[in-house]
Amino acid sequence: MTAELAARAGGPAECAGVEVEYVDPDRGRERRPLAACWSARFGRVSPVGGFASFRGQRNWPGWWWFSRIGEHVGYESWVERDVLMALDADRLVEDERPGVA
Repeated sequence: MTAELAARAGGPAECAGVEVEYVDPDRGRERRPLAACWSARFGRVSPVGGFASFRGQRNWPGWWWFSRIGEHVGYESWVERDVLMALDADRLVEDERPGVA
């Protein structure tokens, strides 16, 4: 995430006590404070876990076709899906892959 987007989101000061766990392609599984991850590029890291699906669950996980990157992105709730929809429509969101416009 760029410094500009971090500032718009409240920046590192607004994320005290929040941690991010992800799988780095080179270093494996990592868990770091969110404030230390503003410069991290998460577009190509693997998810840490899968999406559970079982009878009677109260959330609705699924996959959203994210047109900005041309791939499906997983979500665990309709709230997350709605955020994905908003990000997909936001012109400030760009693909992180090199050579992709």
